[in-house]
Amino acid sequence: MTVGIEPEPTDTAVRAEQPSHVPMALLNLKSGAMLAPGRYDFDRLERIAAQLSTPPSYFGLCEAKQYDDNAYAGLLDAAAVLSNVYGRPYVGTLSWSDRGPIAPAFFLDTTVLRLARWHDGTSRPDYPDARGLAEIEIRATGDRFAVLLEHLHPSSPQLRLERARLLDRYGAAYRQNAVILGDLNCTPPGDRYPTRNWEYASPRLRSHKAVQVNDVWLPASAPIAHLQAMGFRAVPDLAYATGSPAEIAYAPTVVDDDGRGETIDLILVNNEDMYVPGSYRVYPATTGPAEAPDSDHHLVTCTLNGAARHPQTPTTPCKTSPTDRHQHGHDGWPAVQDH
Repeated sequence: MTVGIEPEPTDTAVRAEQPSHVPMALLNLKSGAMLAPGRYDFDRLERIAAQLSTPPSYFGLCEAKQYDDNAYAGLLDAAAVLSNVYGRPYVGTLSWSDRGPIAPAFFLDTTVLRLARWHDGTSRPDYPDARGLAEIEIRATGDRFAVLLEHLHPSSPQLRLERARLLDRYGAAYRQNAVILGDLNCTPPGDRYPTRNWEYASPRLRSHKAVQVNDVWLPASAPIAHLQAMGFRAVPDLAYATGSPAEIAYAPTVVDDDGRGETIDLILVNNEDMYVPGSYRVYPATTGPAEAPDSDHHLVTCTLNGAARHPQTPTTPCKTSPTDRHQHGHDGWPAVQDH
């Protein structure tokens, strides 16, 4: 469900360094800042968002808890907060969830981006591997890219892997630039990523987030590893490969109760050329008047080039959606998997 008024683009629209460059922000805001049903402390969102000097064109928010209650009051009020902080008009779209009224939501600066297609679970046709797929158009260039804002299952490595297998069709073989971002509730494989000491974690937490290999507890990284095998690249790895220091590229996005962080709020791209070098950041926690953290996750940002040439894209691609091409039998574009 999209809520808000979409204005016509204006000459005063804020642009990144290049018209095709899209500043992205990702935040898991604990319980969506909900205090009680119908009551939100959006001062928390304001303090976190105010850390950015460049307004994001796309702002993904996990845990938009009950944002559709009371005529979408939560979604509308969160959009208003972002609009006030950045001085830009944001329109919010609530995604889908199979775990209750705590779906992700994303907010677009509609002078820069246009929501061109939206598979929200109620549109037709509805396929499990397309649910949550947004096709976003850059107004200045007409280029489109696919975005899936995900909040993977918090307690089941098996369900996280099942979802990753559904989404793997958007990897390198997909003929459009595609992004998966969100709280993926698992870290990518690799020694550079911070991780908690799983030997000292509770048995319940280990069953949710770890696997035992040769009597050693390790992070349950299989969902990310699977997506990487299908051609996705984690932006922290791209940041490190393009010159960002390890302490920036592999900064934790959440702090655990044993004092060690994890990197589970992630941005993945199916085309490494989408990442604009030097743009990835994990921001420090903000606190309110009581000195309590505004959220248990950090704000994550990067800039993506929505017009980056994808290896699978035809030399002269038309600007219409790959979804349209699938539905109308456009030659050469992949169909959704069998259902």
